[in-house]
Amino acid sequence: MLKLINKFLNPKSKVPKSISGFLKCASKKQKDKIIIKVARKANADQRALVEKYDKMFPKTT
Repeated sequence: MLKLINKFLNPKSKVPKSISGFLKCASKKQKDKIIIKVARKANADQRALVEKYDKMFPKTT
Protein backbone atom coordinates (compact mmCIF):
# COMPACT_ATOMS: atom_id res chain seq x y z
CA MET A 1 0.00 0.00 0.00
CA LEU A 2 2.82 2.40 0.83
CA LYS A 3 4.49 1.75 -2.52
CA LEU A 4 1.26 2.70 -4.22
CA ILE A 5 0.99 5.91 -2.23
CA ASN A 6 4.59 6.82 -2.95
CA LYS A 7 4.10 6.10 -6.63
CA PHE A 8 1.00 8.29 -6.55
CA LEU A 9 2.89 11.09 -4.81
CA ASN A 10 5.78 10.97 -7.26
CA PRO A 11 5.09 13.97 -9.51
CA LYS A 12 6.86 12.35 -12.47
CA SER A 13 4.67 9.29 -12.49
CA LYS A 14 1.26 9.37 -14.06
CA VAL A 15 -1.47 8.13 -11.78
CA PRO A 16 -1.01 4.39 -11.98
CA LYS A 17 -3.95 2.34 -13.19
CA SER A 18 -3.63 0.40 -9.97
CA ILE A 19 -4.65 3.41 -7.88
CA SER A 20 -8.07 3.45 -9.50
CA GLY A 21 -8.38 -0.28 -9.03
CA PHE A 22 -7.21 0.07 -5.48
CA LEU A 23 -9.67 2.83 -4.68
CA LYS A 24 -12.48 0.73 -6.13
CA CYS A 25 -11.83 -2.12 -3.72
CA ALA A 26 -10.41 -0.16 -0.78
CA SER A 27 -12.47 0.12 2.35
CA LYS A 28 -13.64 3.53 3.52
CA LYS A 29 -10.97 3.54 6.23
CA GLN A 30 -8.17 2.74 3.75
CA LYS A 31 -9.39 5.40 1.33
CA ASP A 32 -9.50 8.01 4.07
CA LYS A 33 -5.95 7.11 5.14
CA ILE A 34 -4.65 7.35 1.59
CA ILE A 35 -6.42 10.59 0.90
CA ILE A 36 -5.08 12.10 4.13
CA LYS A 37 -1.53 10.90 3.38
CA VAL A 38 -1.65 12.14 -0.19
CA ALA A 39 -3.20 15.45 0.83
CA ARG A 40 -0.46 16.05 3.39
CA LYS A 41 2.36 15.63 0.88
CA ALA A 42 0.61 16.62 -2.29
CA ASN A 43 0.91 19.81 -4.26
CA ALA A 44 -2.24 21.43 -5.67
CA ASP A 45 -2.30 19.30 -8.85
CA GLN A 46 -2.01 16.08 -6.93
CA ARG A 47 -4.67 17.19 -4.46
CA ALA A 48 -7.02 17.89 -7.37
CA LEU A 49 -6.31 14.38 -8.69
CA VAL A 50 -7.16 12.86 -5.34
CA GLU A 51 -10.40 14.81 -5.23
CA LYS A 52 -11.20 13.66 -8.75
CA TYR A 53 -10.64 10.02 -7.79
CA ASP A 54 -12.62 10.53 -4.63
CA LYS A 55 -15.60 11.70 -6.68
CA MET A 56 -15.20 8.84 -9.15
CA PHE A 57 -15.23 6.27 -6.37
CA PRO A 58 -17.59 7.61 -3.72
CA LYS A 59 -17.02 6.33 -0.22
CA THR A 60 -19.40 3.66 0.88
CA THR A 61 -21.04 4.46 4.18
